[in-house]
Amino acid sequence: MRNVSLLLIALLAACEALPRDTEGSLDRARAAAPLEIGYTVAEPWVRSGAAAPSGLEADLVRAWARGEGVALRWRQASQSQLVESLHTGRIALAIGGFVQSHPYGAQIGTTQPYLKPERLVIATQPAEHRLTLSLDRFLHAHGEAIERRAAAERIK
Repeated sequence: MRNVSLLLIALLAACEALPRDTEGSLDRARAAAPLEIGYTVAEPWVRSGAAAPSGLEADLVRAWARGEGVALRWRQASQSQLVESLHTGRIALAIGGFVQSHPYGAQIGTTQPYLKPERLVIATQPAEHRLTLSLDRFLHAHGEAIERRAAAERIK
Protein backbone atom coordinates (compact mmCIF):
# COMPACT_ATOMS: atom_id res chain seq x y z
CA MET A 1 0.00 0.00 0.00
CA ARG A 2 2.86 2.36 0.81
CA ASN A 3 4.32 1.85 -2.68
CA VAL A 4 0.98 2.73 -4.26
CA SER A 5 0.81 5.93 -2.18
CA LEU A 6 4.32 6.92 -3.20
CA LEU A 7 3.50 6.23 -6.84
CA LEU A 8 0.36 8.39 -6.66
CA ILE A 9 2.29 11.25 -5.04
CA ALA A 10 4.95 11.06 -7.75
CA LEU A 11 2.34 11.05 -10.51
CA LEU A 12 0.46 14.00 -9.04
CA ALA A 13 3.69 15.98 -8.66
CA ALA A 14 4.51 15.36 -12.32
CA CYS A 15 1.11 16.74 -13.36
CA GLU A 16 1.65 20.12 -11.68
CA ALA A 17 2.90 21.76 -14.87
CA LEU A 18 0.21 20.26 -17.13
CA PRO A 19 -1.00 21.29 -19.54
CA ARG A 20 2.16 22.63 -21.14
CA ASP A 21 2.75 25.26 -23.78
CA THR A 22 5.21 24.07 -26.40
CA GLU A 23 6.42 27.64 -27.00
CA GLY A 24 5.92 28.81 -23.40
CA SER A 25 3.86 31.85 -24.43
CA LEU A 26 1.88 32.24 -21.21
CA ASP A 27 4.91 31.78 -18.95
CA ARG A 28 6.97 34.32 -20.95
CA ALA A 29 4.10 36.82 -20.85
CA ARG A 30 3.73 36.38 -17.10
CA ALA A 31 7.45 37.12 -16.82
CA ALA A 32 6.89 40.61 -18.30
CA ALA A 33 7.29 39.95 -22.05
CA PRO A 34 4.26 41.34 -23.89
CA LEU A 35 2.00 38.76 -25.48
CA GLU A 36 1.71 39.37 -29.23
CA ILE A 37 -1.95 39.50 -30.27
CA GLY A 38 -3.05 39.68 -33.88
CA TYR A 39 -6.37 41.08 -34.99
CA THR A 40 -8.36 41.70 -38.10
CA VAL A 41 -11.45 43.89 -38.26
CA ALA A 42 -14.61 41.78 -38.10
CA GLU A 43 -17.63 43.93 -37.23
CA PRO A 44 -19.17 43.92 -34.72
CA TRP A 45 -16.73 41.66 -32.80
CA VAL A 46 -13.49 43.51 -33.62
CA ARG A 47 -13.29 47.16 -34.65
CA SER A 48 -10.26 49.16 -35.69
CA GLY A 49 -8.89 51.64 -33.17
CA ALA A 50 -6.15 54.26 -33.20
CA ALA A 51 -3.58 52.24 -31.23
CA ALA A 52 -5.42 48.97 -30.60
CA PRO A 53 -8.66 47.26 -31.58
CA SER A 54 -11.97 47.67 -29.81
CA GLY A 55 -15.08 45.51 -29.66
CA LEU A 56 -16.18 42.42 -27.76
CA GLU A 57 -13.26 40.14 -28.70
CA ALA A 58 -10.60 42.77 -27.98
CA ASP A 59 -12.23 43.53 -24.63
CA LEU A 60 -12.33 39.82 -23.76
CA VAL A 61 -8.61 39.42 -24.48
CA ARG A 62 -7.82 42.55 -22.44
CA ALA A 63 -9.88 41.34 -19.46
CA TRP A 64 -8.29 37.88 -19.59
CA ALA A 65 -4.79 39.42 -19.81
CA ARG A 66 -5.49 41.71 -16.85
CA GLY A 67 -6.48 38.68 -14.77
CA GLU A 68 -3.30 36.86 -15.80
CA GLY A 69 -1.07 39.89 -15.23
CA VAL A 70 -0.04 39.87 -18.88
CA ALA A 71 0.87 42.86 -21.06
CA LEU A 72 -0.35 42.88 -24.68
CA ARG A 73 1.07 44.12 -27.96
CA TRP A 74 -1.39 44.36 -30.87
CA ARG A 75 -0.73 43.71 -34.58
CA GLN A 76 -3.28 44.20 -37.33
CA ALA A 77 -3.27 41.85 -40.36
CA SER A 78 -5.60 39.87 -42.61
CA GLN A 79 -7.06 36.63 -41.28
CA SER A 80 -4.79 34.52 -43.52
CA GLN A 81 -1.73 36.49 -42.33
CA LEU A 82 -2.81 35.93 -38.73
CA VAL A 83 -3.07 32.19 -39.33
CA GLU A 84 0.45 32.15 -40.77
CA SER A 85 1.73 34.20 -37.81
CA LEU A 86 0.10 31.80 -35.34
CA HIS A 87 1.53 28.80 -37.15
CA THR A 88 5.06 30.22 -37.12
CA GLY A 89 4.84 31.54 -33.55
CA ARG A 90 5.08 35.27 -34.31
CA ILE A 91 1.84 35.90 -32.40
CA ALA A 92 0.22 33.98 -29.54
CA LEU A 93 -3.46 34.79 -30.15
CA ALA A 94 -5.63 36.12 -32.94
CA ILE A 95 -9.09 37.63 -32.94
CA GLY A 96 -11.30 38.66 -35.79
CA GLY A 97 -14.44 36.61 -36.16
CA PHE A 98 -12.80 33.17 -36.19
CA VAL A 99 -15.42 30.42 -35.98
CA GLN A 100 -15.27 26.83 -34.79
CA SER A 101 -15.60 25.47 -38.32
CA HIS A 102 -12.55 27.39 -39.60
CA PRO A 103 -10.75 26.05 -42.69
CA TYR A 104 -7.24 26.21 -41.21
CA GLY A 105 -6.98 22.70 -39.79
CA ALA A 106 -3.99 21.96 -37.57
CA GLN A 107 -2.25 25.23 -38.53
CA ILE A 108 -3.87 26.86 -35.48
CA GLY A 109 -5.39 26.00 -32.16
CA THR A 110 -8.59 27.51 -30.84
CA THR A 111 -10.51 28.02 -27.65
CA GLN A 112 -13.80 26.26 -27.23
CA PRO A 113 -16.66 28.20 -28.88
CA TYR A 114 -17.76 30.93 -26.51
CA LEU A 115 -20.68 32.53 -28.32
CA LYS A 116 -23.77 30.96 -29.82
CA PRO A 117 -25.11 30.83 -32.48
CA GLU A 118 -21.99 32.28 -34.11
CA ARG A 119 -19.65 29.64 -32.59
CA LEU A 120 -16.89 32.25 -32.24
CA VAL A 121 -13.45 31.14 -31.02
CA ILE A 122 -10.18 32.86 -30.23
CA ALA A 123 -7.38 31.47 -32.40
CA THR A 124 -4.20 30.35 -30.64
CA GLN A 125 -0.84 28.90 -31.57
CA PRO A 126 -1.04 25.15 -32.05
CA ALA A 127 0.07 23.20 -28.95
CA GLU A 128 -0.11 26.19 -26.58
CA HIS A 129 -2.35 24.19 -24.28
CA ARG A 130 -1.82 26.10 -21.03
CA LEU A 131 -2.61 29.40 -22.75
CA THR A 132 -5.68 27.95 -24.47
CA LEU A 133 -6.96 26.35 -21.26
CA SER A 134 -6.53 29.61 -19.39
CA LEU A 135 -8.57 31.43 -22.03
CA ASP A 136 -11.21 28.68 -22.06
CA ARG A 137 -11.65 28.92 -18.30
CA PHE A 138 -11.97 32.70 -18.50
CA LEU A 139 -14.52 32.54 -21.33
CA HIS A 140 -16.56 29.86 -19.56
CA ALA A 141 -16.58 31.79 -16.28
CA HIS A 142 -17.86 34.92 -18.05
CA GLY A 143 -20.25 33.20 -20.47
CA GLU A 144 -23.44 34.96 -19.37
CA ALA A 145 -21.85 38.42 -19.48
CA ILE A 146 -20.40 37.64 -22.92
CA GLU A 147 -23.84 36.60 -24.21
CA ARG A 148 -25.43 39.83 -22.87
CA ARG A 149 -22.72 41.99 -24.43
CA ALA A 150 -23.01 40.11 -27.74
CA ALA A 151 -26.76 40.63 -27.81
CA ALA A 152 -26.20 44.36 -27.44
CA GLU A 153 -23.52 44.31 -30.19
CA ARG A 154 -25.83 42.47 -32.62
CA ILE A 155 -28.43 45.24 -32.25
CA LYS A 156 -26.04 48.09 -33.12
